[in-house]
Parts: sequence; structure tokens; C-alpha cells
Amino acid sequence: MVTMENKYKNVVTTLFENHYEYGVAGLLNSLYQGGYEGIICVGFKGKLPFWINQLQQKPGSNHLYQFSEKIDIRFDELSVDMHFGYFKPYYLRQMALEYPGAHGWFYFDPDIVVLSKWSFYENWIVSGAALCQDSNFTLLHWNHPWRNKWRKDFESLVKGIDKSLNFYINSGFIGVNKSHFELVERWIEVNEQYKALQYPIHFFDQSNTLSAYKGDQDVLNATMTLRSDLVYSILGKEGMAFDFPHAVMAHAVDGAGIKPWKRNYIKNALLGNKSSVTDERFLDFCSKPIEIYSKAELNKKRRLLKISKILNRVWKK
Repeated sequence: MVTMENKYKNVVTTLFENHYEYGVAGLLNSLYQGGYEGIICVGFKGKLPFWINQLQQKPGSNHLYQFSEKIDIRFDELSVDMHFGYFKPYYLRQMALEYPGAHGWFYFDPDIVVLSKWSFYENWIVSGAALCQDSNFTLLHWNHPWRNKWRKDFESLVKGIDKSLNFYINSGFIGVNKSHFELVERWIEVNEQYKALQYPIHFFDQSNTLSAYKGDQDVLNATMTLRSDLVYSILGKEGMAFDFPHAVMAHAVDGAGIKPWKRNYIKNALLGNKSSVTDERFLDFCSKPIEIYSKAELNKKRRLLKISKILNRVWKK
């Protein structure tokens, strides 16, 4: 008998507020085009996205929508006492409890688009908790001062030292199956102790780049530092298109914090900056099934992007 608990093969989660509704639409379109099958759970603050009327609401439900024959989307309005970044593992666990029959559970930041076929992700989580290296901190040695700070602060949670763990992970994506779900549980456990130590959880404090705590990403890396019994499958910087090849996903991480849907291509080029991989790839996922822009708007953005590339060749800082 097929029940709601075991109906979905995969569960993808994401969290958004404000203008990130554009990014969520790009993520959803990219999952669809990659052959994803399952449910996509969208937690949000504020209003439902402007494109919600393009979806068909499922009978008997006020928060479940049909995206395609093989994909449903649910929207959860959330009121949480922390920055959404810190809430990622809680929402992921909540959806895993509601859909325990899935083969895998995933979280994507709302400024990511999927580039590979979904089958890659399904195979990836068999190897271990699927994670990607961050764009910064190429080496974070197992004996790095930050790791020792984390071991000291969470001393009661230390379960061995993994001397092969020399990477700094980006918290914008995680994928796990039942065998590797413990990482999510431990992430929450460390998060709770982090709160008890009264570190900031309502905002990211990035005023000191040498600090061991700048945001939720450090809590995830601290969680991994405290254990030697968890299994990971880590892609390098290419995993999020921070380096070549760009084949798995593209994550819009910009030093200025400007997202693809906010980018002024011409102004950016005149400042001597090149458009990012995600600036370009986001436009590939703006038309179907969700139409983020009209055809005229999308064509205009593509023309401006091409002009910006020409400017990049002749205009330098």
C-alpha cells in the first residue's frame, strides 16, 4: 500500500525568504530538467512566491502542489528562532520524519541550480554523506586552530579525530540516505550546544575572518571535526562550480553578495568584473516549467549578458 510516508523516492528541501523566491524557481526548474523524481519541500518566511499561481494545487491540501507527473512541491510557512542558515538540519530532519520511506534526503540553498542528471545524486549518497568543498579555505588541516577551538568548545561531543579531514565544507548542500543520516542528527546536536554557549544564531557574524565562528557553515564543519566514525563523500570546488569542470551544481556565491537575479550585467562589467558561472547558468532555468521572466525579459537579460562579455574583453579595472 502506497502511503504519504513512502510515496516519494527522494526528498529535496530548501529554505527562502524575500527575493530568494527567484532562486527557488531556478532550483526547481533545474531539478525538473535533471530528471528529479520525488517531493520538494520549501520552507519560507513571509509570502508565498510570486509564481505560485503557475502551479496546480493538489486536491484536499492547502500546501501541496503538483509540479509535474513525478514531482510534488509543498510549502511550509515557518516561524523559527534562528537564522534560516542554522535551521537547515532541523528542517531536513523534519521532512525525513514525515517521509521516512524515501531513498534519500537533500538540502539545497535557494541560490543553487542543479547541472547534472539527478541519477548522479542518487548514486552519490550511496558512498557517504554527499558534501562539497567551499570556495574558500582550500586547506583546513585536521589540526587547524579552528578545529581545535571546536574540539574544546564541544569537548563532550568529541568521538575521535579523523586525520584525513582536511577540507572546509560549504553548507549550501547536503545529501544523505538512511545509512548516513546520523550526520544530520549530530549537526543538530552541535547546533543546540552552540546556542547554549550563546554564540550568535540569529545572524552571521563575519566581522572577523579569523574567527572559528562566522555562520552555520562553521557549525557543520565543527560537527564533522568532532567525529571519526561518520562517512563522507566530498567533491572538490568543482562540485559547486567554484572551479572546473562545471557539471554537478552551480552555487551563486559572490563576495559582494549579489545573486544572479539581482545582477546588473553591464554595471558589473564596467566595474571590471566578469559574470559568474551561476549568473549564466541561472538563465538556463528561468523558463520552464516555472516562467520566472517573460520571453522578452529573458531575451533581454541574455543580450545584456553577451554585451557584458564583450565589455570584459576591452574594459579593465
